[in-house]
Amino acid sequence: MAASQKARENARNYFSLKENLVYGYNVVILDNFYETIKSVDGIIITAEDEKLKKEDWQKASNLVKEKLIFDGRNILEKEYIESIGFKYFGIGV
Repeated sequence: MAASQKARENARNYFSLKENLVYGYNVVILDNFYETIKSVDGIIITAEDEKLKKEDWQKASNLVKEKLIFDGRNILEKEYIESIGFKYFGIGV
């Protein structure tokens, strides 16, 4: 099992979540990146997931409500992300 799958499973177990539902903690776990970020106020990256580097961030910029990224692992290319309109804060190592 991939680390990201294990993390989702652990979170669902911890918060007693079922697929794609919110249960009292205002936590939502979705497996589709674009569905996850639709109309959000910001994106917080907390894990070094190589898939995030390969996402279509131009497409993502058209889905979010606010173009704001806190990159806790500094995995994205700041110059590119800012060039497509995001406010980028690299706050990790």
